[in-house]
Amino acid sequence: DFVIRSLDCSVFIAKIGQENFLLENPFIMKEKTFFFHNGIDDKPLEKKKTKNDDVFNICCVGTICQRKGQYLLIEAFNNLPQEIKDRIHISLYGTGPDINVLEQLVEKYKMTNNVSFYGNVPNEKIHTLLCNEDIFILMSNNEGLPISIIEAMRAGLPIISTFTSGIPELVTPLYNGILVNCEMKALLSILVDIDKYNWASMGENSRKRFENEFNFSNMLCSYCDMLDYNVIKNKLR
Repeated sequence: DFVIRSLDCSVFIAKIGQENFLLENPFIMKEKTFFFHNGIDDKPLEKKKTKNDDVFNICCVGTICQRKGQYLLIEAFNNLPQEIKDRIHISLYGTGPDINVLEQLVEKYKMTNNVSFYGNVPNEKIHTLLCNEDIFILMSNNEGLPISIIEAMRAGLPIISTFTSGIPELVTPLYNGILVNCEMKALLSILVDIDKYNWASMGENSRKRFENEFNFSNMLCSYCDMLDYNVIKNKLR
């Protein structure tokens, strides 16, 4: 409480975080809080390698654990009709405490030809890899404002994710992706109708949104404006 009261200002990377903070700390003036989304360095879109247009390449980037929802993705995939399974490949980038368990589950479901584990990937390589995917999925049940979704938007990917925390500030349903409840059946309902969505258009909109709202330059300007505002305010006291 002492620290919060002593701050000149508080910065939040998601609007929902700012709103929740003000609800929990009604003695803090809203004028002492700021919110601006995270931004990352821009990188140009890379041309996709030649691929089978009948196959959807779906990916997830993040720590492999219950919180990030890779289990939901694997379970949903396992419940798909075989003719749809044959047209989907899943790439999981990252490692984590549950990777061995998830690998065993993939083997149990006889899905090793459809699911690839790539482990940790250097940041300088992830953009190239994402540019060769078709759809990004993050079924998290706990998040702030996921950088992995911003990276996917930079790569021009449509997003499938959840209504968790700041994610709806990144994804507008049917504009640059789809949001569902954090449940296996909710994701299954999307994958079973995977052909009915205009993924290419949503991917283009993801890239536009990244360029307009989530690049590093925008974030830098927001921080500078905040600092300038506080310098001027303190001089006027």
